[in-house]
Amino acid sequence: ALTYSKLSSHDFTYYKNPENMIAGKIGVPLFTVSNEKVILRHIFAVALSSFFAIHPDVYNSNNADILLNEDGWECLCTYLETKPKELRQLLKESIPSPMHEVMGINDFSWVAKLTGSDGIMTIAVDEFRETVSFYKEEVARLQKESHLQEAAAAEKKLFAYRKGKGDNRGRNELIEFLVRNNILPKYGFPVDTVELYQNFNTPTDRKLQMIRDLQLAISEYAPDAQVVADGKLYTSRYIRKLPQTSGQSWETAYIAKCPNENCLTWNYRKIEPDSSGCECISCHELIKRDEWKTAIEPRRGFVAESNPRDVPMRNPDKIYRSEDFYLGDTQRQLIQHYAFATNEGQKLRLETSINDSLMVVCNDSFYVCSLCGYAESASSTNSYQRFLEKKHMTPWGKKCEEKLSRNMLCHVFKTDVVHLIFDTWHAGSQTVMLSVLYALLEALSAVMDIERNDIRGCLHKTIHDGKLIYSIILYDAVAGGAGHVRRMVTENGDKFRNIVTKAIEITKGCTCDPSCYSCLRNYYNQNIHDLLKLCRRIGTYRRW
Repeated sequence: ALTYSKLSSHDFTYYKNPENMIAGKIGVPLFTVSNEKVILRHIFAVALSSFFAIHPDVYNSNNADILLNEDGWECLCTYLETKPKELRQLLKESIPSPMHEVMGINDFSWVAKLTGSDGIMTIAVDEFRETVSFYKEEVARLQKESHLQEAAAAEKKLFAYRKGKGDNRGRNELIEFLVRNNILPKYGFPVDTVELYQNFNTPTDRKLQMIRDLQLAISEYAPDAQVVADGKLYTSRYIRKLPQTSGQSWETAYIAKCPNENCLTWNYRKIEPDSSGCECISCHELIKRDEWKTAIEPRRGFVAESNPRDVPMRNPDKIYRSEDFYLGDTQRQLIQHYAFATNEGQKLRLETSINDSLMVVCNDSFYVCSLCGYAESASSTNSYQRFLEKKHMTPWGKKCEEKLSRNMLCHVFKTDVVHLIFDTWHAGSQTVMLSVLYALLEALSAVMDIERNDIRGCLHKTIHDGKLIYSIILYDAVAGGAGHVRRMVTENGDKFRNIVTKAIEITKGCTCDPSCYSCLRNYYNQNIHDLLKLCRRIGTYRRW
């Protein structure tokens, strides 16, 4: 077995004592059947399955058109309002009996969480229909003002988003829509994994499956990235784009980094900003229209070049990075909000939310063909015009003369979130707050007995008392959220106090300088190891 190691603190640490990697013990897998969040999604799955069995026209061969663009949604709401006896019995047989009363199986109180005014599916359907309405109004406005070319462009965007009858843009996949909005459980649906496909013209009969979670694939499989598999070096070249009639193309959005040097927060919009621009979600400074970039969410994966090379005795050439950013989703459901104070009078706020949004962004941009998906890294050359006019081949080996356009790569996912805001001057320091973030993550994992890779965190700029500070975002890495981080927030603050106490123990109990793998460092924060420093003094919190 051959692998590459880098001159990094992670590789130095583990290759210094390789027996720890080889002989290390693996913990016993643990599954809690009383996890309310997981059970709720299975209740939704059973209810939708029962509904589609009675109304196959709404299921429509996995086409979301009738549900979203016609009366399918209203039909579902009416069905659940009748509290069908058959559905109640089916749920009783499907859900563990100790959870029947907790989940509201008998009185159908769970329905409010699906189709109520703040129900998870209500929010998803309303968001889709509001976006369709926006595009319709925009088309009508532009036609009225005789801007016919702009109206035609807006109408194309309407068709591509709505994908209804007569739009000729394929279809919205019903199951994917339900899974992506955390209505159905994700564990049986690999919607967040993508593949780097071998090129159709690759001279080999061996079929490889190079699959990654999309959060990782955004960087590891981005165009020009190189992957070693089966003794060959594969170079990613295309963002996979299926025929338009299938409805399974990539999705686009608009993202922008705040121009305020003290903020630099990434912002996200599904709808293109108008000429006046939009405010930053963190500092509220105006982000002008020309600062917004088109971003592709490559949910269909990537395709490699046709001729893989022999593996050289050096690291792959192109290595990208990606970062997670909190979006502050306006559609999120705020569950709890508590305020605490240290014994020295410093204040702290904790907020928990479900169905909140985060975004992964690749650190490079790409010139992409909208017709065949051919793409090259924008950082590989300074010749902008050469890229626009570049002749290239499709994945099927045919010539393509479509012009290339510049795009970013991003991936938005929803999960459970805890937002912590510290009222202290230390919150203005990135180094301090990054160190506190990873101390809390390690402590949360230990105190709540959560697998460390199932929880993550990032920093988010927030205006607090007129000052722009770093707040901490803790979130579930599990698809859709599993309620892990929300367990730390209680009314009396006892669990959070225990986590803070453990964080102090972790930092005070280590004698390294500035940090090491026994306290704050791990594989996933390698790029900021030099910023992680032990914070040996954290106050104890009480309810305020």
